[in-house]
Amino acid sequence: MNNEKLKQAEEYYLNQDYILASDIYKNLLQEESDNPYLLINLANTQFHQKQYAKALAHYFKAKTIIPRDKELNNNINYAIQEIKANKLKDIYPAMFFTISESLILLIAFNLLFLIFRKSKFTILKYSCLGLLILSLSNAAYVTWLTNYKKFAFINVNSTETYAGNDTSYPQMFELFKAQPIEILENNGSWAKIKYENQIAWLQSDKFIAVRSDAF
Repeated sequence: MNNEKLKQAEEYYLNQDYILASDIYKNLLQEESDNPYLLINLANTQFHQKQYAKALAHYFKAKTIIPRDKELNNNINYAIQEIKANKLKDIYPAMFFTISESLILLIAFNLLFLIFRKSKFTILKYSCLGLLILSLSNAAYVTWLTNYKKFAFINVNSTETYAGNDTSYPQMFELFKAQPIEILENNGSWAKIKYENQIAWLQSDKFIAVRSDAF
């Protein structure tokens, strides 16, 4: 990491020059796209620029890497309170462990099961088996959630959704800034989305994806 640029970004941030600080953090993220602290710093600059949807997207990207970080979770709560999005829910509701942590647990419980599988204590043996199954399920869930499901946030004040990938189709329901959606399918300038079990089509420029490859 370029420490000189990082220091410059911090100085801009302290001087409330959030646009310049944001530009530097974006450049640094091109080199370290999965650095959670750079993501948080970028989100902080966007938060101060009232770009709440973008800030939340970067906060949640950081959360997939450090899900239990207290300061990060506080920042998410502040952003939610600021835009008064009372219905906004964490898109990773059941995620407590990262992928690497899940794999470590899986290996550990697998070893425990191999050690105690011939034990005379039935409860101990089946407890290890249960933990192994739970850790396997958790690892599979976290992998699926962070790599295959695509989430996004609405980044305009309000927008209509449609029954098809064109404005000539009937309108479905309205979405508001920072509401989380799931992307089911991309089709050029349109995307098939899911929101609270409702499926519709939405123009791609109305949302920002949580996945890093969409920033």
